[in-house]
Amino acid sequence: MTSPLFVITGPSAAGKTAVVSALIKLFPEAGHMITTTTRPQRPGEVHGRDYWFMTRDEFEGAVRDDAFVEWVETYGNYYGSERARLEELRVAHPLVFLLLDMRGAHTYFEKVSDVHIIFIKPGDIEDLKRRLTERASSTSPEELSRRMKEIQHEIDTAHDFSTVITNIDGKLDDAVSDAAQIVREVLAKVV
Repeated sequence: MTSPLFVITGPSAAGKTAVVSALIKLFPEAGHMITTTTRPQRPGEVHGRDYWFMTRDEFEGAVRDDAFVEWVETYGNYYGSERARLEELRVAHPLVFLLLDMRGAHTYFEKVSDVHIIFIKPGDIEDLKRRLTERASSTSPEELSRRMKEIQHEIDTAHDFSTVITNIDGKLDDAVSDAAQIVREVLAKVV
């Protein structure tokens, strides 16, 4: 039997990474699926900790070999979840966390029967807009407008997933607690 799989998703700047980091601390026995990418490795990033780095040719070969559960091209770089790594994690750990964008989460929802998707919804769209602006100070007003429309669409389609958690600015612990409760409920059913 493979372990439960939890996909954490939501719009940019909603707090997905912070929630996953906190869940990994709360469930130290959990596996954490690391995304494979073709984007250049940044200073301080470690291969196998932050991302699995591949060349574009390697990635495209892996796509041809159906080596990914899901993959996307974003801003000229590929990102994906390697099937073999996921299966290794599911055998080695009692639960596995993944951090994915909405497209990846939808793919898992369609392809993986026993996935639990937790959508992190921002508490206030204006707080989210402020965080996005602070994150990328060089973002043009047009780009920010485009991203905000995309985020609103993601929030509007959150009902596609069974679990939606609101991350209110300044109350991350509440969102983490809600997510941890869902994980515990799923684990209780597995035992």
